[in-house]
Amino acid sequence: MTAQNEQESLDLLVSLMGDGDPEVAKRVYKKFNGDMQRAASAILEGDTGAEAGSGTAQRPGTPVAGLSPLANSIEFLPQAAPGLKGPSPVIDLTGDEDTEMARALEASLQTPSNPQLGPAPKSTNDWQVAIRPNAESGPAVSQDDQQMSRAIQESLQGSFDQAAEDQLETLPLSANFRKDKRPMALRPSKPSYAYAALIVQALFFVPQVRLAVSRYRPSSEQLESIPDPEEDFMWTLLDLFTMMDLALTAQLVPDDLISKFEISGWTRPTDLPCKLSNDFYDKFSEIVEQIISRMLIITDPSSRQKGRMFHFSYGNGTGDDTIGDLPDVTSIVSVTVGSNSNEGSQDLMSCLSAQFAPPGNEAQRKQNVILELSDIVAFELHPGYRGSAKDRKPFSFPKVIYLDQFMQENADFAQAARARQRAISEEVDKLTLRKKSLTSFDNKNTLKDLRSTVYYYEQVADANGDATRQADIERTCNKLKHILASIENEVKSTYLLQLVHHLLMPLLAIDAKIIELNAESQTLFDVPEMQANGYNLRAVFIHDGLFGRRSLYSYVQDQDKWWKTHDASVTEVTEETVLSDSTGLHLGAGPYMLIYSQNMPEELHDEVLKPNWPQKLTVDTSADSEEEDPEALLVASAAPGIMHY
Repeated sequence: MTAQNEQESLDLLVSLMGDGDPEVAKRVYKKFNGDMQRAASAILEGDTGAEAGSGTAQRPGTPVAGLSPLANSIEFLPQAAPGLKGPSPVIDLTGDEDTEMARALEASLQTPSNPQLGPAPKSTNDWQVAIRPNAESGPAVSQDDQQMSRAIQESLQGSFDQAAEDQLETLPLSANFRKDKRPMALRPSKPSYAYAALIVQALFFVPQVRLAVSRYRPSSEQLESIPDPEEDFMWTLLDLFTMMDLALTAQLVPDDLISKFEISGWTRPTDLPCKLSNDFYDKFSEIVEQIISRMLIITDPSSRQKGRMFHFSYGNGTGDDTIGDLPDVTSIVSVTVGSNSNEGSQDLMSCLSAQFAPPGNEAQRKQNVILELSDIVAFELHPGYRGSAKDRKPFSFPKVIYLDQFMQENADFAQAARARQRAISEEVDKLTLRKKSLTSFDNKNTLKDLRSTVYYYEQVADANGDATRQADIERTCNKLKHILASIENEVKSTYLLQLVHHLLMPLLAIDAKIIELNAESQTLFDVPEMQANGYNLRAVFIHDGLFGRRSLYSYVQDQDKWWKTHDASVTEVTEETVLSDSTGLHLGAGPYMLIYSQNMPEELHDEVLKPNWPQKLTVDTSADSEEEDPEALLVASAAPGIMHY
C-alpha cells in the first residue's frame, strides 16, 4: 500500500473517532497490519491500540472464503449497526460534560465520504461485470452497492446462460388459440432476431402502416410472373399482416419476412438493442415507403397524400430561413439519453431541443430545422448514463408530442423561446441556492442534526451494564434535550418573531417565484402555432439490461388499449404503466425506441379498423368467430393461400 493510500486510511479512521487522536488511529492501524476492516471494527469497539494484539491479521487484498471474486475485488468498511454493543470511542462520556457535548454535536455534523464506482477493467468475457473502487474516493464502498454489483453479475451470468440455451418452443394447437382481440405475438425461431419481430408487430398497430400495406396490390404482370425482391417482400408483409388481423393463432413465427433483410442478430450482450433496431427499422421503412410511393404514382397519382409516410427532411437553417447544405432525409432520430451533449436531460422533448438547437449556436442563430414532416417518426434512445446507478432518473416521454418548434418556419420563435427557457433555468438555480443558504449552515440543518444526536442517546447508546456510563448517557441526553427545547421555544418568542419575519418572507417569495418561473417555462410552446402537428405515441420498446429474448419487450396501442408483449406473453396494461416503466434503469437500460405517428383523418378510421385485405389471403373465419370449435377454426385459418412461417 502506498504512503498516500495509508494516509487516506488513517484520515478515515480519525473521522470515525470524531476527529480523535491521530496517534490512536495510527496505533490501531499498525496493530492490524494495515487491515482497514479490522482496524475500523476495533476502533468502534473502543480499542486504542495500547496493547499488542494477538492472532494474525488478514492481509489487504487476501480473498475471503465464501465470497465471489467480484465481492473480493471491493474493499469496504462495515456499517455500524443500530444498537452496536460496547462503548463508543467517538464520544467519551466519562470526560468533562461540556467538552463531550460539544464533541457529540461536532460528531453529528460529520459527513461520511461517498463511495464512487470506477470503470472496471475489460473482461475477457463480454457479459462479465466487475466494479473496482476509485483510488481517489477512498476505500469505502457501501454494502448496498456491493450487493447490487453482485446481483448484476449473477443476473448477467444467468441471462447469458439462458440465452445460449434458448430455443423456440412450439405451443400445442389448443394453447395457441387467440381467445380475444389481443395482439398476436411474433416469435422468430432464432432468439437473436426478437428485436426485429417486436418492431414488425408494433408497426402493424401504426394506423398509417396498416392502411398502406392493406391497400397494396401487385400489378397484373407480377401476379403472372416471378415478382422482384421488393414486391416479394411486400407480398410477404401483406400476408403476415392479414394473418395478424384475422387468424386465431396467438403467435406466429415471422422468419420468412425477417430473413429478407440483411441485418445482424443480437448475439452478444455488448451489442445495443437500440442500434440493431435502428438498422432494421431504417431498412424496413425505406423499402415499404419506396414500394408504396411507386404503387401510388403508377396506379393513381391523384390519391398520393401530401408528405411522406416514414421519412422527414431536415437541414441546417438560420434566422433568414436558409439552408446551408442539401437537406438530409431520415426515418428515425437518434437521441442520447443523459449525456452532456443534451445538458443531461431526461425527457424526450428536452433532448430533442438540445440536439436540434444547441445552446452554443444561439449567437449565429443556427439550428437544425425540419423542412418536410412525415406521418410517422421514430426515436432511437441511446444510453449515455454517467455516475452512480442510484442517481439515475427514469427517461420520460409524453403521450403526444408536437414537432412544430423544430420546423423551419418556426425557427425564430422557437429559438427565442429556448433562450428564455435557459434564462429561467439559470434564475431558478440561483433562487434555489439562495433558499438553501437561508435554511442551512455549512450545508447542514443544525436543528435536524441536533435531533438526530438526541435520538442516538435515547435509542442507540448502550452502557453495556455500566451504571456510571448509563448515568453519563442520561445526563448528556437530558442536557441536549434541554438545549433543543430552548432553541425550539425561542422560535416562538418575541425576539425571534422579527427574525422569522425577515427569514420566512424571503423564503415564501422565493418559492412563489420558482413556481411562477417553472410555469412560464412549461407553457412557452403552448400556443396554437406550436401545436399544429401533433404525434401520438404508438409503441415503446424496453430493454431490462440483461441479455436474451426475454430481456426485450414492447408496448403497443390498439385503439384505446395498451398491450405488453413479452416473448409469447401478451397482456393488457394501463397507459400509466407504459409512461412510467423504469425497468432496466439501474443497469443503464430502459426504453430504447419509441414510435409516434400523426392522427388519421376521420374518414379513414373505419378502414383502419377493418382493412380491405386481398381476397386471395382472407379466410372464411376471423377472430370474431366464437361459436365454432377452436381447433377447427385454427385448422381453417391454416387453409391454402396463407403463408406460414
